[in-house]
Amino acid sequence: SNAKAQDISRTGAIPEQLTVSWLLDLHRNLFPSGFEFAGRLRTVRVWIGTSGGGMEAARFVPPPPHDVAPRLA
Repeated sequence: SNAKAQDISRTGAIPEQLTVSWLLDLHRNLFPSGFEFAGRLRTVRVWIGTSGGGMEAARFVPPPPHDVAPRLA
């Protein structure tokens, strides 16, 4: 059920002050029910790059999981 996401795209109803809880709620609503990571901050290391290239060859490496919540605060 992505009613919140649809409402945002239809009305542009983004709060003046974004909060982590609002972003997680939006994330939860964007993914289908049963998606285990919906509405949660990531707990694993990720990167963007070529398939099989590894993190060393990545084009972009976001902060590690333990740094995500503090950076959103």
